[in-house]
Amino acid sequence: MSIKTLFVPRISLLHRLDPRTKLLVWAAIATPALLANSIIVSLSMFILTVALAILGRVSGLYIKNIVKILLPVFVPVFLIQGLFYPGGNTPVVYLLPWLYFRQEGIAFAATLLTRLLAIFGGAYLLNLTTYPSDLMASMQKMGLPLKIAYPLFSALQIVPVLESRL
Repeated sequence: MSIKTLFVPRISLLHRLDPRTKLLVWAAIATPALLANSIIVSLSMFILTVALAILGRVSGLYIKNIVKILLPVFVPVFLIQGLFYPGGNTPVVYLLPWLYFRQEGIAFAATLLTRLLAIFGGAYLLNLTTYPSDLMASMQKMGLPLKIAYPLFSALQIVPVLESRL
């Protein structure tokens, strides 16, 4: 039985980088998205992941799967936050007299979803361009104990396993 991974073998600058460097790039993308409460910062970090995907020659697969994986999450979050956000009452679009999209809810959903795009996009790009055993070995070389490295590695590899089971 073969193990399915997200890794796509290509000859590119991104593929040749050491996995530790790619982990640092992912951290450099995720950190501003997490710390800044800004749609522009998070969207900029996601655009950076798209540019890196182009550099890594995996952009078509990257965009297709980002949309396929995140769209089912984005639509409900946008609807729930836009319609039922408790912190605001500024109506934007009325569906019914008592049910309307709130400006504050739309802003919150947009901030949350652009953060998710940047963080998940960076992790997904890491998986597309790094062979799993190299990633695990690099985490151990960085000094991460196996008790931390293995769960992190497993979390990054769970998507292809679930996809193959479905």
